Amino acid sequence: MSSCSRKHVGHLTMEDRVFLGRRAVGLVDISILENSEKIQRVCIGAHEEPHKTTQEALRRAKERVGQLSLRLEERERQRERLSQQLLERQERARKNREDAYNAKKVHLAERLQAQQKQEILFQEVRRLEELERRAQRLLQEQHRERVLEERVEKDTRQREQGLSHLKVLCDRFRLLNAYGR
Repeated sequence: MSSCSRKHVGHLTMEDRVFLGRRAVGLVDISILENSEKIQRVCIGAHEEPHKTTQEALRRAKERVGQLSLRLEERERQRERLSQQLLERQERARKNREDAYNAKKVHLAERLQAQQKQEILFQEVRRLEELERRAQRLLQEQHRERVLEERVEKDTRQREQGLSHLKVLCDRFRLLNAYGR
């Protein structure tokens, strides 16, 4: 590759441009080449002076590498923070899903328990209604029995009255028969 230490960026060969495109760092186009075991300044943007020394270019390149290393370390720390945040969010989401699942289970269990209580209450109401119907039947039977007993007593009294009246008549008839002879 040809050296372009005094060339304006616009005058670079295609090969130099491709190389610089690969080696460009940030907004400043600085590239370091080894050419015959001598470090040369290949190109600095058009706004810079073309007569900088190789040492200055090397120093600036080292500064830039240091800056990039710091930025890389900062990005690595940021990536670690973001990774940690992502893990925390995933854990919170998992816990929230688990809590929602448990809450739903509790809700369903409470609903089932309420349904069971309601079914027990319905069964108790049906049992009480059946007992009430039985009690009503018993009351009706007792009433019929009382009515029958009253009729029997009335009939018995009437018979007794009839018998006593008949007895009186029989006694009178006997007396009449006894006197009539």
